[in-house]
Amino acid sequence: MNWTFQRRGCPGRGEGDGPPRLCASDLLKLYIYGYLNRVRSSRRLEMESHRNIEVIWLLRSLKPDFKTIADFRRDTGRPSGPCSVSSCCFAGGSTSTDASC
Repeated sequence: MNWTFQRRGCPGRGEGDGPPRLCASDLLKLYIYGYLNRVRSSRRLEMESHRNIEVIWLLRSLKPDFKTIADFRRDTGRPSGPCSVSSCCFAGGSTSTDASC
């Protein structure tokens, strides 16, 4: 078997292993999108990833199912407020924090 992995630390995909796996940074982007747009349900976030062009672009055309989103939420816990969400780091860079927090 020929295994290839991405360099940015995300799980790669071997040949014939099915769809590519989602990085934690991709799920974090979806989580923050849901937080900012008041989409709380994992099933609604799954629907958004199939129909909303912003989310499709954000996730690079990857479409997580509701169970993957729910597991990520369960494993990472809840943010303590908008300041903790706006100060989260993405892959390689960080977002700007608001001074009014």
